[in-house]
Amino acid sequence: MLVRDLMTEAPETIDAEQRVADAAFVMRTRNIRHLPVVRDGKLVGMLSDRDVFGWLTPRIATEDEQEGEAESLYYLIEDVMSDAPAVIESGAPAWEAADLMVARRISALPVVDGEGALVGIVSVVDFVAECSRRLKSEAAAG
Repeated sequence: MLVRDLMTEAPETIDAEQRVADAAFVMRTRNIRHLPVVRDGKLVGMLSDRDVFGWLTPRIATEDEQEGEAESLYYLIEDVMSDAPAVIESGAPAWEAADLMVARRISALPVVDGEGALVGIVSVVDFVAECSRRLKSEAAAG
């Protein structure tokens, strides 16, 4: 099985110069936990819900006024994202993606083509869904 067989194609992305509030909105409304970050169409980082909300929580918790909370939402994504994310090519064996995710302790990888262009994203949820399909198939086969 190849990464392309598991990945979500054409994932939602966000620009590095957008605001943290934009990322929080996209993640919440689209019900996603990871956003590849782009600048001029090129992958430059990765943003997870943990990055966003983990970054916001201490700032909000220490602010005395609501005005401070609002200011935290307007920081740029490039200030919060993980730079130089690990990536995997779409034609790589799926086990390589799994090994990379375990080794790096990450739950999603941007997927690129042979020229480095973003073509998808593969996450732990994709692997669990595949395991579920296989387990159901085995159970049905008896």
